[in-house]
Amino acid sequence: MRGPVQLAFAQSIDPIVPLEISITRMAVTNEKDLDKERTMGRKYIVPYALYRVHGFISANLAAKTGFSDDDLDKLWQALKLMLEYDRSAARGEMAARKTDCF
Repeated sequence: MRGPVQLAFAQSIDPIVPLEISITRMAVTNEKDLDKERTMGRKYIVPYALYRVHGFISANLAAKTGFSDDDLDKLWQALKLMLEYDRSAARGEMAARKTDCF
């Protein structure tokens, strides 16, 4: 499937340093664990990482598909906010910091 917008895979600028941390859950989530006070587990985090991803917009395919300036504005807005509305414990406080276009 081809469209006017193509995004490559993101790649880390520098090597990342994953950390393993211990977590404890202090809530019972099923009846068989009623006698347990807590559950231990592990979680891996990356405290800091800087990724670069290249994206391309084909003017030819944009014209063929009706890709508009409004669509482009929505794309920039989506890239800016893509991590704001998708929070999870696995991703923590990830945020898009900068977008350079040239």
